[in-house]
Amino acid sequence: MQGRVQELGAQIRSRLADAGASWLSEIGHPDPESVLSRLPERVLLERDPLRVLQLLRDLSAQAGDHRVAVGTARAVVGLTRDHPDGAVELGALGALLERVGAADEGLPMLASAVRQLEARGRDLRLAVVAQNLGAGLVRQGNWQAALPQLQTAVSIRRALAPDTAGLALAQLGELLQKLGRTAEAVPLLAEAHALAVRTEGPTAQRTLARAHVLGTAYNAAERYADAARVLRPVFENLGPQDPERRAQIAFELGVALDRSGAEEEAVRRIDESLRLTRQLRPGNTAPHEALPNRLAMMAQLHGRRGRGAEAEGLLLEALHTTGQLFGEDSPEAAAMTAQLGHFCYRMGRPDEAVGWMDTATSLVETALGADHPQTVAVADAHTALLLEVATHQWTVDPAQARGLAERAFEVSSRLLGHSHARTRAARDLLARPQRR
Repeated sequence: MQGRVQELGAQIRSRLADAGASWLSEIGHPDPESVLSRLPERVLLERDPLRVLQLLRDLSAQAGDHRVAVGTARAVVGLTRDHPDGAVELGALGALLERVGAADEGLPMLASAVRQLEARGRDLRLAVVAQNLGAGLVRQGNWQAALPQLQTAVSIRRALAPDTAGLALAQLGELLQKLGRTAEAVPLLAEAHALAVRTEGPTAQRTLARAHVLGTAYNAAERYADAARVLRPVFENLGPQDPERRAQIAFELGVALDRSGAEEEAVRRIDESLRLTRQLRPGNTAPHEALPNRLAMMAQLHGRRGRGAEAEGLLLEALHTTGQLFGEDSPEAAAMTAQLGHFCYRMGRPDEAVGWMDTATSLVETALGADHPQTVAVADAHTALLLEVATHQWTVDPAQARGLAERAFEVSSRLLGHSHARTRAARDLLARPQRR
């Protein structure tokens, strides 16, 4: 094939400006033959030099040779500037640049390509480029700008090539989840999963990956029976090679099973998740960041089953682990401290419960400020507990009850406002006559 390589090299030089010198400089090769000789025979047999360059770009990108891929993509854009598909090639270069870390250059190219294609009508070329722009904007954290691009891609693919819509549906669904629009996300993710089942089979890797995303969304939407249904085959088809993913899916399945009434199986799944998560130490230093939440979930299950000592031990471990991960004065530590307060109250230890909640409110107010939603949420739970304990104590220990009510009024009026229902309840409680 050496003769064919030389022939192609000459053809490409004749097509490119400055005989391909700029292209060769950018891809880091002294002559066309040195890069073309690496291509498969099927590519070398292509008659059109432009098609050879397009395939060189794509194969280099797949192999992770970004320098050759980007340089060749620029050459392709130069050759197709006045071609009907020139906007598509500009979009391909923009997508490639965004993926290799040059988003500042790549995203404007993608946006320009979308505008050019929109002027010509809604076809699959627009769907491809809009989808690449949407995915790039998501990766850059610009979620709102990504939304209409992915919506365009889904709409066109559904209309013109429905069997190709799976990835766009999944991307749009996951974006809507990020935006907190879970109710809108779930039907899209379910459609993407159903399409994968139909076109690739129920246990194909892509199908299972989409089932995992769908199951997580079902959990977020509190559709726990549906979550358990789609997550169970994902768990059953997992191997032991990826303990982190196994721990994650076991936990999500455990939550779904617990909330849908299958408590015994839920305990087994969450116990396995917890065992694996304890072994996961990224960088061999701090515990895995998911460990506190999984400890707290297992504690909740033990608490419901009457195993209070084990539950408390897990919650204390969760608090310690949270401190290691996020800091002892962090909002995360405050939330875990509040969980301990609620646990102690359920165990009939109101004095300890109030102490934990006092600490939680102080931590979160210091870390986030008085007006932060998390501060307000913790203060609301704190005052609710103070009022409940004070009400129960009113006829047993009036002095202690009044002290608790005064503390509830102070916290509520300061952090929730003087017109808040908790503040009014504390005021009403303090106005009660005390028995002597």
